[in-house]
Parts: sequence; structure tokens; C-alpha cells
Amino acid sequence: MDLTGGTLNYEGINVLRNVETKGKRYYRGSVLPSPACLKRVAKVVEKKAQELCPIEEIQTEWGKGLQFCEARTVKLVFDSYGLTEKAKTESVSISESIDASKISSNLSCITAGFKVNDISAVDPLTKVALCSEGMFSNVRSQNNVFPLKLLLAKETKDSYNAFKSFFDFFSMAGNKELPRDGTPYFWEAIQDFEELEVITRCHYLVS
Repeated sequence: MDLTGGTLNYEGINVLRNVETKGKRYYRGSVLPSPACLKRVAKVVEKKAQELCPIEEIQTEWGKGLQFCEARTVKLVFDSYGLTEKAKTESVSISESIDASKISSNLSCITAGFKVNDISAVDPLTKVALCSEGMFSNVRSQNNVFPLKLLLAKETKDSYNAFKSFFDFFSMAGNKELPRDGTPYFWEAIQDFEELEVITRCHYLVS
């Protein structure tokens, strides 16, 4: 793996596959798929993902990033957690948050997203209730937090202004009295939903 800088990317997978196949090209029946096969599958997955919750590259004055369609992602998550029907008649509880992971002294990955913490939520895979007798059990953040916006930038007070649209979306999703006309959000995806009960888990609010 040192041949590819110690990273498990396409080149790294190719190194491992060459070890398995002893360098033979066009080998069939290997445990590891070829990078070309992985790339073909990745395109299929990306195309389907764009239909479910579109993602786009963004450029800000602080750095580059990725942004998911907020409303479609909320709808997809609610579908998975069995909350769609409830959302049509009463508020569903979620938490919005933002945090940064330092990559180097001058670069961080700042991520904003939301967490499902509604007592009616079920596990997307097992369909077992996540909350029992008022307590959430076996709920790990890495499985229950959904990023909506990521930015590679130096973490400063100013760089958090790039996430104003993120907080604006949840402010409006949690209060139907706020005007939605002319805003850049795909409200059609959640137009049947009641107001969300949004809890803020951070202090990086921008005005």
C-alpha cells in the first residue's frame, strides 16, 4: 500500500488486486473487483443518488464544498426512519448541528447536518423502534447523523457564514409563518409536512 501513499483509493485497490492475481491482467474470478468495475458501479450509484437527494459542488469565498438538496434529503431520511406519515400530521423532532474536523493547521472539513431524535423513529434496516420507554438505545451518531453541507476551509468565525443557508432552511422548516417564496429550497419535497421541531446542537449561528 506504500506504493500508493498508504491510501485505499482506486490505485490502492489495484495494488491489492495485483497481489491477488499475481499481476495477471483481465483476470476473472478474483475476490477484489477491478478499479474499472468499481468505477462503472460508482457511476450507477451516483446517478441514483442524484435522483434521490441531489448533490452539487459549491465554491465559496472561503473554500470549496459539497451541498445536498436539503428538503429531498429530509424526505428520504424520514422515509427510511418511518416518519413520513407522522410528519404530515404532527411535528417530527430533529437536531441540527455543525462541527469541524481539522485536516491541517490551515484547513478543516466543516460539516453541517441533522440528526433524527424523534421517539417514533425506527431503524432503517431492522424496522425496530429506536426509542424504548423514553430511552434511545444502540443509536450511534455515525449512523444517525446526515450531512447536508461540507466545506473545506480554514475554520474561522467568518467561514461559518457559508452555512447561513443551512440554518435558514431549518428555521423555515420549523416555522411555516416564515416566507418560503423565492427561497432556493425544494419545498415541494416536504410540502405536506408539518413544522419540524428543530433543536440546535451548536452555537455557530450566523446572522
